[in-house]
Amino acid sequence: MFVTLTARNSGRVQLVNIDQVRTASIQPVQDDPMAYDGGALATHLVASLEFTGSNHFVHYLPVDADGSPAPQLTDVAKATRLLGEYLSAFRSSNRTTQENARADASMAGVNDVTSPIEPAIDGVGDATTVPMGKPGNLGFDGRVFLTDAEHQTYLRRKPVRFVQKVIAASNSCSVCGEDGSRENPLQVAHIVPFGLGVVHFKLTPEWLDGPANLRWAHRRVCNKAAELSVDQTRAHLIELGVLPADSA
Repeated sequence: MFVTLTARNSGRVQLVNIDQVRTASIQPVQDDPMAYDGGALATHLVASLEFTGSNHFVHYLPVDADGSPAPQLTDVAKATRLLGEYLSAFRSSNRTTQENARADASMAGVNDVTSPIEPAIDGVGDATTVPMGKPGNLGFDGRVFLTDAEHQTYLRRKPVRFVQKVIAASNSCSVCGEDGSRENPLQVAHIVPFGLGVVHFKLTPEWLDGPANLRWAHRRVCNKAAELSVDQTRAHLIELGVLPADSA
């Protein structure tokens, strides 16, 4: 199962295979929290992950309750709890999916599709390659809207954003028009806010994380400004033809 984390040293969003994570902890940064030595992002804490088959740690930005980068966090205990909940949510989802798949396979008399990820040649699973055809993020078959059952599930616990850079690269921010910088790099931002889209408009995470709902914005200030309000979102979805005109 894969999650997205932001590398502290480069600011790049990376796919992380949590099945390959041996230990995860939150540590205060050892240098000046506001320093940008070598392009490192300003942060007070780092999420320090150790992977199976490796003897060194990889540092990422801590995350907030939605799984978004949270360099502003200073409370180690809170950051540890949020990181644990973020990783555990995917592990729990993966276990449930595998258990359901085994039950279906047993009843239908078909081959079990939940075999472990094949190891790489050196005996360590490749942490950068998504296992094709494996249970996990099965998607929504291109649907824009959630079913009532899916919506009720997400009202109990919101899904985690899984944004990949599926839109053309840009050197300038869609909000202010300025270029990105080492201190305030550009990152992919949602137009319809993820939580608002899921809870209020019953939109699938697949659509919300798709290219029609993404644009580039500065990580600080502009990223939040890129998001629409409830009324703006409704008008935007009507304009796109996602909602009927009488939804206004």
